[in-house]
Amino acid sequence: METAAPERSERPTARALDAEGVRSVLRRRRAARIAVVAIGVLALAVAVVGIRDHHRDNDAVRRRGVEVTGRVLTASGSRVTVAYERSGRTTTFTASLDGSGPRFRVGQRILVIVDPKDPDYHRVKGEARAIDWTPILLGAVGVAGLLLAVIGAIGLARGRREAGLLRSGPWRHVGMRTARRTAPPGLGRYVTLVNESGREHVLGVTSTGLGDGTMRSIYGRDRAEIVGDPRRRIVLRPEGGSGFVSARPAPNSTVDRRWRLALGAPPRR
Repeated sequence: METAAPERSERPTARALDAEGVRSVLRRRRAARIAVVAIGVLALAVAVVGIRDHHRDNDAVRRRGVEVTGRVLTASGSRVTVAYERSGRTTTFTASLDGSGPRFRVGQRILVIVDPKDPDYHRVKGEARAIDWTPILLGAVGVAGLLLAVIGAIGLARGRREAGLLRSGPWRHVGMRTARRTAPPGLGRYVTLVNESGREHVLGVTSTGLGDGTMRSIYGRDRAEIVGDPRRRIVLRPEGGSGFVSARPAPNSTVDRRWRLALGAPPRR
């Protein structure tokens, strides 16, 4: 009598990726990382375009600017108040100077550069403004955007590695001990000792669940579930949980000794 093979849907899954909740965690993290990359790229683009337009406007003013004679009304340190007349209209403005030119006296006649197309633009000839904040602020936005884009891209690459590990096999139950290093060069980094079949492996956590509390739920426990090879890289989660983190061994023996010291583990033989 022949026994029918079990239907595909009835066969137990052997991959950790198919565990309940794991796929949704991966999707949420991927969406968050894509959003970080998008925000970073947008900020970087705004900064680049803004700096380009700022310099282009300054170049245009230098080409079309005209000189008029003004008179110093007040002078105090690097700030002067100047009045000038153009097209029958008297304009008064206060300028912050860079201090590289001569000091001005009240009543002194000076040359002022004005923009015929922009009545609010005026500059004392030979003097730059003390600080032009526009390119500084745009540069800061650009640097922040670049950092966000890089962080998001690293997160996406890490997510692909996590998904690959989760496809490689089922969760395995192991003994575990965790600690948090708070001294350089492991500032704020979690380390964990995984005991599998009597062999102890010390690993550093490379992602902490994007603030979803996964590491807090792992910290202090003595049991966990892993996927992967502890000698290379693993995905780690609290027993029965859906959140997970990545961990990998120390890059060199010096770091391994520091991590073992934090965990109170014996030196590696």
